[in-house]
Amino acid sequence: MNRRGVSCLINGNSDIDVVNSSTFCDGRLLQINIIVDDQAITIFNVYSPCNSSERKYFFTDLQERIAKTTNQVIIGGDFNTVLNTYLDKYPPTTYPDQSRKPLNDLMLTEKLTDIWRHRNDDVIAFTRSRIANNVRSASRIDRFLLSNSLILNVSHCNIFNYPFSDHDIITLRLNLSLFPRGSGVWIFNNQLLEDDDFCLETGEVIRSMKMHTDFETNFLEWYDNLKGKIKYQSIKFSKRKQRKQRKVKRILEKKIMYEKYKAQKFCDYNFTRLQNLEDELKNIVSKEVKGAALRAKIQWFEEGERPTRLFLNLEKSRQKVKVMKSLLKDDGTVVTDRENYYA
Repeated sequence: MNRRGVSCLINGNSDIDVVNSSTFCDGRLLQINIIVDDQAITIFNVYSPCNSSERKYFFTDLQERIAKTTNQVIIGGDFNTVLNTYLDKYPPTTYPDQSRKPLNDLMLTEKLTDIWRHRNDDVIAFTRSRIANNVRSASRIDRFLLSNSLILNVSHCNIFNYPFSDHDIITLRLNLSLFPRGSGVWIFNNQLLEDDDFCLETGEVIRSMKMHTDFETNFLEWYDNLKGKIKYQSIKFSKRKQRKQRKVKRILEKKIMYEKYKAQKFCDYNFTRLQNLEDELKNIVSKEVKGAALRAKIQWFEEGERPTRLFLNLEKSRQKVKVMKSLLKDDGTVVTDRENYYA
């Protein structure tokens, strides 16, 4: 298969300063040098070849590129191989993989750590699973490797089930900032108006506020206080609802992991329950995706298009076309400046 290609998305509102980026190995390797909180970090996004011999040279090339940088390093992506054939693969196998040694050498020489395995010594979990010819197989081929000096900065590294792909999601969060962020700008989520419990609570807030004397004597000040109360109640309700939804999602993910374990252990396992649980998770994730899309749309509406270099260059080229650089006079002569026009 010739499928390849990697990308890295960076929040435009973040404090990350992208120094430069380059792609290598026919699009299988992306290198980005960034500076965040005065720390220089090199990020490699990888999609290793499926063929073990090609993968061997891929890891060798990757090590050479890591050796050229003095920055701290984070490598993330699909490595297409496991480091432990008993913990990271089902069914466990001892098949030879000539690319495994170059990967281990890379980690040892460049002082890199598989952070998820570092925090989960004997835990069996997988990031890719599939069923072929009624035989289920699974492996942990997606991972983050990072410089040992960054281990203490890691807040968490987790694997989450993602129902829209045969690969699960692996997340890594690092705390590199010396200064905590503020709460940011709050925008009311009008989808809360479709929630009956929210409407009931908001009605109680309005009724209780009507008991204040300002409602009759100073309505404008009362109205400002009411908006503040509704904002506080909306944030509190949203957080409570999110906690409840996250709890449901966590329970659902645990059930899916347990069902996957049963599917791997028993040959006659009925996949109906697993499929139903994955469908439930898919519905939750779909709602989260819609929410993210709505927030992005609101942000675009609030901020609009930024004056990037691309748009500035486009506008400059348009202005060049519109500007008259010469004029043809009645006597047939062409002038290109004002002095010659009046001559």
